[in-house]
Amino acid sequence: CEDGAIRVRCSDVPRAAHTMSAPIPLLTMAHLFTLARTPSGIEPTIPRLPDPPMLERVALEDPWLTIGGLAAGGLIVCGMRLRQARGKPAAVVAAVVAAAAGGLAASASRVTTQREHLIDLSRSFIDAVATGQADPAVRLLSPDVDALILGRSVQTTPERIGGFVGREMNGTWKLREYSLSRLAASIDGPNVARTQMRARAVPEVTAFPNGSWWILHWRKDPGQDWRISRIEAQQIDGVGGGFNPGL
Repeated sequence: CEDGAIRVRCSDVPRAAHTMSAPIPLLTMAHLFTLARTPSGIEPTIPRLPDPPMLERVALEDPWLTIGGLAAGGLIVCGMRLRQARGKPAAVVAAVVAAAAGGLAASASRVTTQREHLIDLSRSFIDAVATGQADPAVRLLSPDVDALILGRSVQTTPERIGGFVGREMNGTWKLREYSLSRLAASIDGPNVARTQMRARAVPEVTAFPNGSWWILHWRKDPGQDWRISRIEAQQIDGVGGGFNPGL
């Protein structure tokens, strides 16, 4: 399933003074969840996750188009019946359509699919990182989490990521605002899945939007909820391959 744009504005705080005597790292946790246009203004072509099964998507995750179609079809049939002076059949059709649409809406509101759950978890992880909350971010990481940054494998640990979140995302790379869009999820097996997102952030230190595309790889171990096993950067604005991200 795919979600619409979500925008979050960080609380307004005075910008701290930053010394620029040391070079700013090419990749920080601020880059993990940022996306702006490329310098040319043309959005990069990014491989997307496969679409979810049609029936599950239209019945549970995004049923409103189906409900609208049922309502429109019911109105057309009712109008035809009424024009033929068949009031009772028209009322029966209207009742059936209303019941079907109501049942579909009720089932969709009660059922959370695995894809929807994974997207909610992705939001929680990104929110924790972007707002400098180390503990909630670490709780969503597998003990053996690693990273794949623009095709380069990077060894890291939950503790290392958590330390960076708590320190840098409340200091040098504190965000003024951030937003997410095009969230999608794919169930790749009984216990493995991926979520993909386009994100954009404005760090306090630069006051300039930066951005990227990311995939979070998820694994569900016995007796546990989904946790992130890999953080993958597909694209980062203005950054090429072959660099040491420092995670």
